[in-house]
Amino acid sequence: MKKVVIASCSYSSGIHGSGDVSTEVHERLIRLEEVMSRTGLTRALMYQMMKAGDFPKSVKLTGRAVAWQSSLVDKWIQRRIESAKQE
Repeated sequence: MKKVVIASCSYSSGIHGSGDVSTEVHERLIRLEEVMSRTGLTRALMYQMMKAGDFPKSVKLTGRAVAWQSSLVDKWIQRRIESAKQE
């Protein structure tokens, strides 16, 4: 099996004026196998939930390759945990 590594990207934006405000964001894209491993969902269920708006949408990398924003998957997992605590 070929292993694909998606590098993180970062950018910063600054606002100059009365003070210097700088925000740096690090985002990582994760592939299908890692998303399934993190969430415990099957591929079919993930795509079904994406279609229904219940799971983060994937990002198209190339013609067939897709990935998910790690931060959005993490937020989805956290919401599920919080929801389970309230039940």
